[in-house]
Amino acid sequence: MSSKRQKSEKFRDSHLKQKYNLIHLLPSLEAPALSALYLKSFLNATKKYELCLPSSIVDSDAKFCGKCGCVRISNFNTKMWIDEDTADKTGSNQRTLIYLCLNCGRKAKFPLICEPQEDEVNQQENSNNAGFVANWPKSVEKKDVNKVLKKNTAKERAKKRKSSTLSSMLAEKSESQKKKTLSSLNLESFMEHD
Repeated sequence: MSSKRQKSEKFRDSHLKQKYNLIHLLPSLEAPALSALYLKSFLNATKKYELCLPSSIVDSDAKFCGKCGCVRISNFNTKMWIDEDTADKTGSNQRTLIYLCLNCGRKAKFPLICEPQEDEVNQQENSNNAGFVANWPKSVEKKDVNKVLKKNTAKERAKKRKSSTLSSMLAEKSESQKKKTLSSLNLESFMEHD
């Protein structure tokens, strides 16, 4: 039965990969009308297999256009710019990232979190913290610095990239399901012996 399960999981993985790749292929084929259909098919398949996708894929207007379903590709089917308004109550600039889909004309707006400029920060610090004394951290030994530098190697970054792919998410889900079935089998076998 495990070989049957492995075959079904392998089919599921290849099925979802194919759908996801087709969504990304459509802009190059200049068939934007099919984008929404393929995106809906992919999302329905993930619901069928009970997969939890990252919000960057699921959220409307994040990676895909919320109206036509096209993958956003800058300067190909999407224009991007930052709009600065002074409509904020405090008088500071409110920055907004705007995507314009060139297929359907839909605009998507994403507010950007603005950090205060250095002059404003310095003025606030000087006025609020007249008696402030900075406590600097202890000097770091060379061994500690080397440990920090070694943590961010190319192998580590490659592992992180591989762990965030769709296939790795599917593998993690299948492992968790196996653990659930194994624990339930153990419980059943325990109950049978009593």
